[in-house]
Amino acid sequence: MTQGWHKVKKGAWSGAGYWEEGAVRADPTMIWADATGFADWARDGAAPERVPLLLELRGGKTAQAFALAMQANAAWIRVPELYGQPAAGLAQSRFCTAEVTKAFFSKLSQPLLQGWLERFEVSYPGPRAPLPAGQAGTRRAGPVVVGVLDDGLAFAHERFRAADGTTRVEYFWNQNGGETAGAQIDGWLAHTKRAGLADEDEIYRLAGYGDVARSEVHGTHVMDLACGAEPAVADGAPGIVCVQLPARPGRGNVPLGAHILDGLRYVLDRADRAQGAARPVVVNLSYANIAGPHDGSSTLERAIDELVQLRSPGLAVVLPTGNAHLSLCHAAVPLAAGAARQLQWRLLPDCRTPSFLEIWLPAGTSANALEIEVTPSSGEPSGTIQAGDARAWHAGEARLAAAIFPNRNASGARPVALLAAAPTLSTERGLRGIAPAGIWTVRLRNTGAAPITVDAWIQRNDPTFGGLPYGRQARFDDPAYEVFDAAGREIVVDNASSVVRRAGTISGIAGGQGAIVLGAFRRSDARSCAYSGAEWPEGRAPDALAPGDDSPARPGVLGAGARSGSVFAMDGTSVAAPLAARWIAAELAAGRAGDRGAVSAQAQQHDGCLEVERPAKVAR
Repeated sequence: MTQGWHKVKKGAWSGAGYWEEGAVRADPTMIWADATGFADWARDGAAPERVPLLLELRGGKTAQAFALAMQANAAWIRVPELYGQPAAGLAQSRFCTAEVTKAFFSKLSQPLLQGWLERFEVSYPGPRAPLPAGQAGTRRAGPVVVGVLDDGLAFAHERFRAADGTTRVEYFWNQNGGETAGAQIDGWLAHTKRAGLADEDEIYRLAGYGDVARSEVHGTHVMDLACGAEPAVADGAPGIVCVQLPARPGRGNVPLGAHILDGLRYVLDRADRAQGAARPVVVNLSYANIAGPHDGSSTLERAIDELVQLRSPGLAVVLPTGNAHLSLCHAAVPLAAGAARQLQWRLLPDCRTPSFLEIWLPAGTSANALEIEVTPSSGEPSGTIQAGDARAWHAGEARLAAAIFPNRNASGARPVALLAAAPTLSTERGLRGIAPAGIWTVRLRNTGAAPITVDAWIQRNDPTFGGLPYGRQARFDDPAYEVFDAAGREIVVDNASSVVRRAGTISGIAGGQGAIVLGAFRRSDARSCAYSGAEWPEGRAPDALAPGDDSPARPGVLGAGARSGSVFAMDGTSVAAPLAARWIAAELAAGRAGDRGAVSAQAQQHDGCLEVERPAKVAR
């Protein structure tokens, strides 16, 4: 392959033609990943044998029927058994996951898949344990279940034990390893006890679970805020079902839609099995991204909405707004008919993960109303890219960037174009390549007859909590964007002259109507935290604010460390969400409504702030 921009016609990995007439809708990230042979997600340069997908089925089709129908095609598609044996109320669900081989993509235009599938989105293809099938219940069952999907869940911690020393964790699914039931945890607690104390390090060694090796881990802190308690007062406390999300070292903000839906379905299934009947469940997912449609139309948002509706009134899903308020990752670009404007997309040096920019047209606008041209910081322009185009920038066989503008988009209800750039630093060669750092120019032209406002979001790419800084967050550059006022204080409101906006920085998976979405406020003065993502004017706003900081001098909220007796402070909307989940669990346990309306009504009594108490005795 010669230097320059070339059309992408088929996937390098699957050989699929995503542009074929009648093909099932795929999201642009799948097209990019396939075009690069999954080079930026592959481990040791090896492309995956199977890829996890998040699927939406056509109206009238159910995940249960699809799972049973696909059993005969296990050679190229595997739907987890749990979807064929749905938890209470979920028999009519239209969303599921599947792991597929290359053969799946050769069938996208064939009646078998066309008759079942509405759309699909790709998820991170790293190694993971399969979604476990149903099993008999454990002996312990709280009146309410708190589900936690996160990274680093210290399930043996004393804050998750009952007064008799046994665990309140009914089930734990490590998506990197396998499932552990509460009875097994109790066995480890008893087996490792020395001088009245369990050896937690030994327990995690026996479990083969290294995600809590550090003293400060995100998931344990979050789980403590959501449902931690001192064992002496833990009787009647919620049962816990927790899920460790897949390890993704050095891979940036990879899509996790399939993993998250599997985790949600797992929590509901195990909550029912432990009790023998459906119980009220609140699930905390302290995870956010930046890009996405921001109107609730992504596959994951629709799947969450459906779960909440089908399990109503016994399910609450709590999400954070994200911490992107001051990230310079959202631009709203007004374009008169025939007009053109430029965006400056700055890629930072020494970034070992790919960077993504999504450009979304307004609802009801044809994809043909926009033309795009991309010019790398050191390289030739892409030429005009229109709807139906997909181009990749090559240096020999290495793909340094891609511009993908599908006619039919699966990642949202509105037209979108995806720009992807390879890492700006890499020790790997071949298909991965190294993109130039600096300012990339993105030219947008309105080819329609009416004015439009185009929204652009740069996907999150900062490292996970406690992780190595492989990724470095790209941003928009705009001289009109005001960072500090005359006194040197950080400005937290937008000005009319800049296209880079703080508004619209709410998480890209928090736009649905079913989830309860929390921003963060500061306890000392009840001000919204400067990092707390703000609503998109065309989408939904947070339902409430919960504590994210104690004061300017004491950032963060105290919560449990990775071992019993330890504590540390962590800030962000990731800690606001579980505090709200704790309040919701208490409401559900008391037989009251723990839904969006209840949260909003409670917050309205305190100017939008949900006042919740810090978990008892967390600070020592």
